[in-house]
Amino acid sequence: MNNHSKPPSEDANQNTLLSLKETVSQNWQRILDRSQNDKTRLGLVANDFIQLIETNHRTQHSPKFYAAELNMGKSNLRKICQRSVGVSPTSCIYARIMLEACTLLEDARRSVKEIASDLGFDDPIYFSRFFKGQGGIPPDTYRGIASKLD
Repeated sequence: MNNHSKPPSEDANQNTLLSLKETVSQNWQRILDRSQNDKTRLGLVANDFIQLIETNHRTQHSPKFYAAELNMGKSNLRKICQRSVGVSPTSCIYARIMLEACTLLEDARRSVKEIASDLGFDDPIYFSRFFKGQGGIPPDTYRGIASKLD
């Protein structure tokens, strides 16, 4: 091992971080691309839904809110998302929240509690469960890996 090589555990951490961030980013980009490329009536509604997520993802996590904003029921929104974007409304919302969470967690000056609050989670423990459930690692672990890469 030369002096410029990283220890294997650091490489594994970097791969975990890059993999999670890349996956989260790709998921959101896939949703955006599908909604923008579908020029049917359903696609236009899906695109409106995605725009609403962009505007409200920090405060609104429920498909019920977005369905009401689009003057439709949750089941109708679900059908439109499945047909146009290929995933559920909840998956769309969670993808955007995760993208924002990864970005915010890379700023070590802000606590996980503050980030949880900024993302509309009343309880930081619930945010931690959400992040781990979606990303496979706790937010503190993600942050620790990110800080070592700076």
